Amino acid sequence: MFLPKNLLAIIFLLITLVGCTTETPENKTSYVTLIDGELPEINANPLLNLNLSVISNIHMFKQEHQTFPFILNINGQLVQINKDGTLKHILNEGDYSEQEIQHLKYNEDALSSENFIYVNSSNNILEAITPNNEHVLIAGKFSDLAHSSERFINQKNIQNPTTPLNQATFNLPIGITESTKNEWVVLDNNGEKLRLITPDHTISDLPMPNSFKAHGIHSNQDGTVWLFNDTSVFQYHIAQRKIIKQWQDQFEHISDLSVSSLGVFIIESLKSHIKKLNQSGNFENFFQSVCDSDYLDKHHRECNPLLDHYDDSLRFSPLHLIAHPEKNELIISTYFSVYTLSLTKKLERIAGTKENNIDKTDQDITKKMQGCTNLYANQDGAYCYNGIYGLNFYKNNQTPRQLFDHKYVGQFIVYNNNLYSISYDTIIKSPLTNKIDNYEQSYRDVNWFNEISDTEVDDQMQPRSIVKGAESITVDEQGNLFIADADSYKIFQISPDKKVSTLISFSDSDPEKTPIVDLKDDDCRCRAKYNKKPKLVSVKGDLGYVVDGYYNIYKIDLKSKSYTILYNANKDTPSFKSISIDSNNNPWLLTDSKHLYSIQEGHLIDFYQKLIELGYPEQIGIDSIAFSSDGNLLLGSHVALFKADMTKLIH
Repeated sequence: MFLPKNLLAIIFLLITLVGCTTETPENKTSYVTLIDGELPEINANPLLNLNLSVISNIHMFKQEHQTFPFILNINGQLVQINKDGTLKHILNEGDYSEQEIQHLKYNEDALSSENFIYVNSSNNILEAITPNNEHVLIAGKFSDLAHSSERFINQKNIQNPTTPLNQATFNLPIGITESTKNEWVVLDNNGEKLRLITPDHTISDLPMPNSFKAHGIHSNQDGTVWLFNDTSVFQYHIAQRKIIKQWQDQFEHISDLSVSSLGVFIIESLKSHIKKLNQSGNFENFFQSVCDSDYLDKHHRECNPLLDHYDDSLRFSPLHLIAHPEKNELIISTYFSVYTLSLTKKLERIAGTKENNIDKTDQDITKKMQGCTNLYANQDGAYCYNGIYGLNFYKNNQTPRQLFDHKYVGQFIVYNNNLYSISYDTIIKSPLTNKIDNYEQSYRDVNWFNEISDTEVDDQMQPRSIVKGAESITVDEQGNLFIADADSYKIFQISPDKKVSTLISFSDSDPEKTPIVDLKDDDCRCRAKYNKKPKLVSVKGDLGYVVDGYYNIYKIDLKSKSYTILYNANKDTPSFKSISIDSNNNPWLLTDSKHLYSIQEGHLIDFYQKLIELGYPEQIGIDSIAFSSDGNLLLGSHVALFKADMTKLIH
């Protein structure tokens, strides 16, 4: 059967059109492929995908007829969690500029139940946030700001039994609570003193037992306050000026206490217990996860969410709690997430980032990849450190092989079947095929550096090391180690036979021209004084790149032992945390904000959005980078490992 030529042409055209796929967002080609891991479920609730950093405490505060959780992070940031999944930074505790201090209003009347009242222990002051976000000072003095002394108090110790509030001094206050309406009690002197603030704005000391020290204070506005330390709980009656009840040495490491109409609850963090005071006057178990001491003993102490990021009901490790002012439930925080716990013991996570979707059995857990927070690649393959079970090795597309389960320190590299990691003055060398069961397999830096005489010893009777502030380590094809030592302003080279030499010195021959870091100087915040303190180093062949503490980037020549400036940083330059070199000898840098940069014609180019367009899942971020031997870019996250096609990325 023969068809006309024009009909054949039409059929051919139709086939051609069908064969051509239009790249829609649903079917577009992805040039970023998943090597290992599972993508997290993206919940419709944006609160469940927040990065709350490391939570040190949790509060509830009502603004505009809505009750918001306030999170105090370990770095001193007070953050409001909004329902739309955004975070509003209320303040950076202990990190005020002079301009911010000048705008603080002094207002004793801020001691109102409507305000959020808290102590700022770093500055020894009491502060308040009003429902309309006005930030006011209640009492205390910024001793380092001479110009504001007339606004606050003199520096003399107050000896009177009662003192006007605007003349009160504090010494390491760690808590404040409202004992009755507009009457407040401050836990001062780092937990050793109780101080009463009455509605007439006078302050006096309350009698306390000798050698008494508390870690926290709470009240239900009934004229009593509740105090706790690691092992005990006390009830103090304000009118009677004494402790009226105590539960002495009955607990193991109390991390928090809550007092409200819901009852009195405590958290024993080491046991992951939440206990409630019953009608008989005893604390009984109210809630308990499997993350208890027995579980820890069986699982190598790996239930701490700071180490393994487990954060569901199986690994629930409560640290702080507070009663919701409008609902019959407790608000509880771990290091990374916020939960509600009803009086019927229903637990629900309401905010934070769930690091992994973890099944309920240990067998399932061990089968899952636990992320790739640090990467290293060489001609053998890629080495992925996941932060929980150690190092996985990936070669081609084969099933990963676990090599090593020791928790290394700092940055790591792999050479000649050994893992090297570094942190300040320590290099640890560990064989890839063995577990580290004793410290005889760990090598201090003194085993590497023999440049200084053995007769010069430190307090531990060990030879002094020439490296004291190492932050980065790399290796070349011949096995030479290169260490960026910030304290000495040098790049050290250690040969395979442990001979130490200086490859590059960034310190000026004139000591007065070498930048000195003064941690007491506010100018340190702009990073200028970290100029030329080497922070990151990477080498390949006869060249290398160095990033200093100000994030200037240098190109180094290993043969001539010289360097040239490649990129001059400015105040807008991002903070780099790792560096790698591609097959064309170009440097690639990953920032603290998980963006990926390279340098083109002396300019920093952000490639993060291009990666997203190529198919990288934006929601999980990037924690580590490396280049494989075939020239592809490896991208590690806390849940997965990816490979990106470099030819598509740079064109």
